[in-house]
Amino acid sequence: MFVLCAKRLLVEKMTMRKDMNSFPESFPSPDEELLLRVLLSPDEELAEHYAAWKSTTVFDAVPYAVLGLMPLLYIRLSKHGIVDELTPRLHGIYKYAWTKNQLLIAEVRTLLEVLNATGVSSVVLKGVPLLLTVYKDVGARFLGDVDVLIHGHDAPTVLRYLTETGWTYKDPAIVPEGTRFGLDTVIHATPLTKPGGLELEVHWHVYHVETKSHALRLLTLGSMSHAQPDDAYHWEHAVLTTVRDVPTRMLSPEDFLVHIISHGADGNSMRPFRWVVDAVWLIRAHATLDWQEVVRAAEVADRSIDVSIGLRYLAERGFANIPETVIRELAEHPVSALDARRYRRRTTVSKSLLGNFPLLWYRYFKFESNGTVYGFPSFLARQWGLKSALEVPGYVTKKYTQRLGVHK
Repeated sequence: MFVLCAKRLLVEKMTMRKDMNSFPESFPSPDEELLLRVLLSPDEELAEHYAAWKSTTVFDAVPYAVLGLMPLLYIRLSKHGIVDELTPRLHGIYKYAWTKNQLLIAEVRTLLEVLNATGVSSVVLKGVPLLLTVYKDVGARFLGDVDVLIHGHDAPTVLRYLTETGWTYKDPAIVPEGTRFGLDTVIHATPLTKPGGLELEVHWHVYHVETKSHALRLLTLGSMSHAQPDDAYHWEHAVLTTVRDVPTRMLSPEDFLVHIISHGADGNSMRPFRWVVDAVWLIRAHATLDWQEVVRAAEVADRSIDVSIGLRYLAERGFANIPETVIRELAEHPVSALDARRYRRRTTVSKSLLGNFPLLWYRYFKFESNGTVYGFPSFLARQWGLKSALEVPGYVTKKYTQRLGVHK
């Protein structure tokens, strides 16, 4: 075991410099970049890039990540008068996104009214402020959910209100009950659902904790207080905005850009590469973007690696004009072997071998068990949607066989 660990560390050190100079596997593939050029190229190049993308694409078989960009493709083609056999289908996708987004925005508007009336501060994150202040078209992109940031001490009250008004938890184990809020250093948010396919995520931190990078600490029930950066910067620099005339806040443009790039770089089997489009549109919408503040926001959030590689990607692919001084300053930011390793793990598309088991272990034995181990199998069964604890061994065997790449 010691030899294997030593060899792994040696390989990681040897590959660290290479990783910092290359783009992770979570970034767009060459085929995906064809679509990005359709969406982001100069107007005079649009027809050429669209034809190239169509010639390599089977529309009925496009993956989820590509489908998510079809509303924006419809908007761009319509603006330039390009009509073909895909137009009716693209229009249908746009209308579906517009309709569902209207429902989600109406829900978040209602929530914001209640928060304002009760003195709870809020910041809307991700898709909603992008649609309303950057794209300025509610149908321009799909909203998987709506994200609202509140202060941790307000979470129990806000979550209680939501559950009393038709929302249900997707993950009951991370819900703070009453004044108990012991999971705030491990969990950054809790997702809720409502009939009709609506989803809401209530955040008490802007960034999620990289549990893959802290597996050993979680399994040994160590302190996680260091894992979550301070959110004070995000609150202090948030700017006023409105959601359907209801006042709230959103991240500053500079902080928002860091959040988009960092969130987009995370490894995901669905490969949601729309972060590239979101980042470029945000940059174009803010001609006076303070690039030094972008650098500072990245440092405060401990996301300098993310932003360095993300901005370099946008510049090298010609998607955005990024000042060379900014790229150089970020590239010169000190990167430890640990930071590089954590970034590589976060941007790996394939799932980690342990999955979410370390986090479930930590949750249960820190906050759910009262010191006993007997209830752990039943806890796992609830988390994994199984009927009983007796199904846990078979479920675990199946999952880890898949992750090891063994197919029977």
